[in-house]
Amino acid sequence: MIATDMYDRLIMSGNSMAWSHPYSAVAATIGLLVQPLGGFATPFCVPPETPYLPETDSDLRAYADLIRVDFEDYFRAVSDFTTCLTEARSKAIMEAEEVGVQYRRFIQRADQLGIAKLAATPNSASERGSRP
Repeated sequence: MIATDMYDRLIMSGNSMAWSHPYSAVAATIGLLVQPLGGFATPFCVPPETPYLPETDSDLRAYADLIRVDFEDYFRAVSDFTTCLTEARSKAIMEAEEVGVQYRRFIQRADQLGIAKLAATPNSASERGSRP
């Protein structure tokens, strides 16, 4: 599970910036809880938090090494995030294809039962009648 892997990496890295948004931990936890409920485990992709860049030169000098690490971590996290999005897209397409097969089976069975008109989606506004 992608969300679990991301959560583990965040915990193991000790990166305090990773949870700097107040809802990041909550969102990751919800993703861990909701993920197994569907037929497909859609990845829960958490975008990385942008690094903080101090405005003063004295802070930049004092924290340059930490800032560099934050930027390096950010670029690694962006790579993980885009990979997660790609995987989520692939899984969504796969699921949509399978649901399309199920829908075609549904329409065929409805036709065999003589209820195709009730089961089929209307194609035009006149067929829809008063339904939106």
